[in-house]
Amino acid sequence: MQISPKTVKSNVISIFILSLFFKDKKISKVQNKESKFNWKLPVYGAVGFGAGGSICGAFENAVRGDILPAALGIIGLAILGAIGGTALGLALNDKKNALYLSCAGAAGFAAGGVIKFTAWFFIILGIGIVIGLATGFNTKSTIVGIIMNAALGGVFGLLIGGTGGAALGLALNDKKNALYLSCAGAVGFAIGGAIGFAIGYAFQNMSYVITHTIMGVVGGAALGLTLAYLTKDEEK
Repeated sequence: MQISPKTVKSNVISIFILSLFFKDKKISKVQNKESKFNWKLPVYGAVGFGAGGSICGAFENAVRGDILPAALGIIGLAILGAIGGTALGLALNDKKNALYLSCAGAAGFAAGGVIKFTAWFFIILGIGIVIGLATGFNTKSTIVGIIMNAALGGVFGLLIGGTGGAALGLALNDKKNALYLSCAGAVGFAIGGAIGFAIGYAFQNMSYVITHTIMGVVGGAALGLTLAYLTKDEEK
């Protein structure tokens, strides 16, 4: 039986086309695998830290004018960190990490609270002087009040977010993660704190539950996004 050159040519072309098809499928699978990004992390982070922020705000509402507001405020921040850390751990689908991140979050955000409450007088004094000099100490201006509270909320968020983020990174046994998460926490919670406190002042006597929830949502999303980027390669 003779095979014509035309048939051979046709078979070669078919094999070549099939090889290209399977090669493309393989490349597509690799690309999909490489581009895998855990979007649950920023969502869980926002929800977890937002919920923790609500509880933390409730603590601060309860102790306004009380003898030991700082101590209970630190407990509230520990709860914020514990809930947020647990949420990030669950988004990583790792119960052990959820436990580690919960403990680290509680310790880190509580430590940030200690720093914040210890330095609070000097922070208020420093920001007050700077903004006062810039605005001619126009204390009756609503805009000045909003700027002042935004600055205070930003510094508050910077301290607790930076310390808490570093603790979360160390819980993952990675100094690089600790640095990145510290920066992300500082920036995210600073932005959230500035927005939350500015809104709180603008609407007068707004509950700390709302201001701290805003701070937690923004800061938690920032931590989640950063952690998703850092763990992207591990998801392959």
